[in-house]
Amino acid sequence: EDECGVCDGDDSSCSGCTDSEALNYDSSATIDDNSCYYTPIPSLFEYNQSTLQYFYFFEDALINGVPLNDDDNYWIAAFNEDVCVGAREWSGPYTDVPAMGDDGEDYSRGYMNPGDIPIFKFYNSLEDLYIDAYPSGEGSDDLAWTGNIAGGYTIIDLISDCSMSYDCEGVC
Repeated sequence: EDECGVCDGDDSSCSGCTDSEALNYDSSATIDDNSCYYTPIPSLFEYNQSTLQYFYFFEDALINGVPLNDDDNYWIAAFNEDVCVGAREWSGPYTDVPAMGDDGEDYSRGYMNPGDIPIFKFYNSLEDLYIDAYPSGEGSDDLAWTGNIAGGYTIIDLISDCSMSYDCEGVC
């Protein structure tokens, strides 16, 4: 049995953030699971990692019709109703936003189940402002969560603060 407490070559319990510069560095992790973050997660965007996962990749993001760039200090989060199920700091095209599923553990109560549609929000860390966000374009017509242990993903053209439910003319 190694320091991770596992045998038979299954070292999944050793996964975590292996970058010592990250805020969530895990000194016992030996496998980087891409969970590292460098700016504090907004308080409403905190979540627990689940064994059931799905990822939404956004090719582009707009706020007030202006494209975000990777130093704009924005976060995007996925919610199941009012429960945050995943968040990621905007890092440019194809930023992935995880959406964790309810795997039966207490920490994942209220997380996504097959067929659930996530709600997205932006967070502007400079202004401490939460903004409703709406996927659009290719990939946005089927947002149903289908996560499992093997994961899965959907690539979406755009996420913005404009929705088809109200007039964004002149804004987006």
